[in-house]
Amino acid sequence: MKKILVVLLFLGLYLASSTASYLYFTLSRVKVAEPLSPIPEQSAERFDLSPIPIPVSPAAYHVLLLGYGGADHAGGALTDAMLVVRIDPEQKRVVLISVPRDIWITLPLGNNAKGNRKINNAYVLGGGELAKQAVSTVVGLPIQYVVAVGFDGFKEAIDILGGVEVDVPVTFDDYYFPVVGKENEACGRSPEEVEEILTTLSGFEIDKQFPCRFEHIHFDAGKQLMDGETVLQFVRSRHSAQHGGDFARSQRQHALLLGMKDALLSVGALDDVIPFFNQLSHTIKTDIDEDVVKAVLKAVGDESAYTYSTTQLTEQNVLTLTTSKDGQSILVPKEGVGKWRGIHAFVAEQIGISL
Repeated sequence: MKKILVVLLFLGLYLASSTASYLYFTLSRVKVAEPLSPIPEQSAERFDLSPIPIPVSPAAYHVLLLGYGGADHAGGALTDAMLVVRIDPEQKRVVLISVPRDIWITLPLGNNAKGNRKINNAYVLGGGELAKQAVSTVVGLPIQYVVAVGFDGFKEAIDILGGVEVDVPVTFDDYYFPVVGKENEACGRSPEEVEEILTTLSGFEIDKQFPCRFEHIHFDAGKQLMDGETVLQFVRSRHSAQHGGDFARSQRQHALLLGMKDALLSVGALDDVIPFFNQLSHTIKTDIDEDVVKAVLKAVGDESAYTYSTTQLTEQNVLTLTTSKDGQSILVPKEGVGKWRGIHAFVAEQIGISL
């Protein structure tokens, strides 16, 4: 088994960390409607997504990596981390493209109905097939395969590896890191006071009123070995004055990706790949089978010759932050809702192809 396949599959495990971040920071204190029941995957073809057709002989392979919280979390099927891995055998290049969970897109809702939803609902509504179609529509690339990873496997995988060395980009403190199990603590306030806070404040302002729900974490810039628990803190942190917000969190997630890649490509990182993935099989869902593996490995060749790079879809390049009619914070293309050509052009430029 070539290590590049291991890298491809294991990269997906980091996604569960950012899923956990969303669930702990948002779902723990906000009432969220139950996700709609999944509909048959083939029904996704009846809706107005425009995925890029997959060529018979692809020049490059595109794998969609999804991270979700799992059955033990509210809204656990929402894929709150989404990443496209492009493997280009001709250019000897792997590119990681981060797709924000809040992108606003038309999706099927069941019973032949459709409506605008955040893209992280696609997996709930139509499984991996609909998720591939939705992301393909946004980025303008043919998505051949999907790997969905549950949160439970992430910490376990890091610890099995003996930890991962991560190059921390910025020294930072976070005094509002959530403590598991204390999400609903009143911190000495009466039920009436809690109700008033929840109805008059929003977002981080609510968090500030309940200090007992949080702890202080600190990271120094530079390389350091992290175990699974530390990695979760590193990528989940959102409220640092020095390195806070979603963009900074994405930077830390990419730093983790590179550390995980190096760990897996290092000599002796895994003596036997198959037992490793057998331990994690309960949390990985994919449409990659043995025939696909053989075809990809044949096309890839010598994985040591490949370069790795990352790119993100953000407000700084192709997206605009706005609010939906029902008050949700959403991201739409700068050209307008459902107008994806600008994003397609940006992605094409980043990966070195022409439209």
